[in-house]
Parts: sequence; C-alpha cells; structure tokens
Amino acid sequence: MKEEDLNKVIDILEQNSSEEDAYFEFTYGNDDFFHVKSNKDGIVLFSKEILKTISSFSNTHNIERNYIKMNSSIWLRNDNIFAPFVEPVYVKRKDIELSNTEEKQPWKDKIVLIILVLVLIIFVIGFITGIVQIFHRIF
Repeated sequence: MKEEDLNKVIDILEQNSSEEDAYFEFTYGNDDFFHVKSNKDGIVLFSKEILKTISSFSNTHNIERNYIKMNSSIWLRNDNIFAPFVEPVYVKRKDIELSNTEEKQPWKDKIVLIILVLVLIIFVIGFITGIVQIFHRIF
C-alpha cells in the first residue's frame, strides 16, 4: 500500500471516530478464553493505530528487537493482558508456518515414548503368558 493511500485511510478513520466515546480492551472471559471487548469507535481507533504502525516499519533486517509503540489514549485500556507494542516481522506467513512445523521432537521425548511402548509390550506378553500358564495347569 502506498504511503499516501495509507494516510487517506487513516484520516478517514480519524474523522469517523471519537476518542471520547471509544472503548477497546483485550480481556479474558468467564471460560478463560481471550477476546476483545469494544464499541465501534474503539475498533475504528484501534484499526487506525495499527495502520499507523505500518509507516514505522523499516526494511532493515539487522535490528534484533525493534518494537513499535502504538499511541493510545484513554480509549485503549492498558492492563496486564495487552502491551501496546508491535514487533515487525519481515517474513511471509508461509515461512513462519514452515518453521513452526519443522520443529523436531526432542530426543528425550522419543526415548520416553519408546520406553513406555516397550513396557506395555512386556506387560501384554507377561499377561498372555500368565493366562496360558493358568489354563495349562487347570486343564
């Protein structure tokens, strides 16, 4: 998106919202699930702030931890759940998903699984052998 188009959208969002009426909050529900509690003006202002962070993205990849602070006012409720920062990521989603799926299972987990399967096999063999011995002595 071009910078001038982005600024037009941001201006439109600013004109169609009121900071005095806006409310936006990240929160947990009764069932411990994460959700957003907001009115229309809050969503519009939050969207505007997200769009403003786009202009702060730099294309330099040599910065390890570069957080962009979102400007917020009383309409954005800051509590322990939401930190108003954006961490720029300069890769495509498919690359991120690939790197997450490529995580290998640690060797310790594999050993524990193998030991549990072996113990189960030994238990089953012992159980079957015991049943056969019981029938052998009875008959």
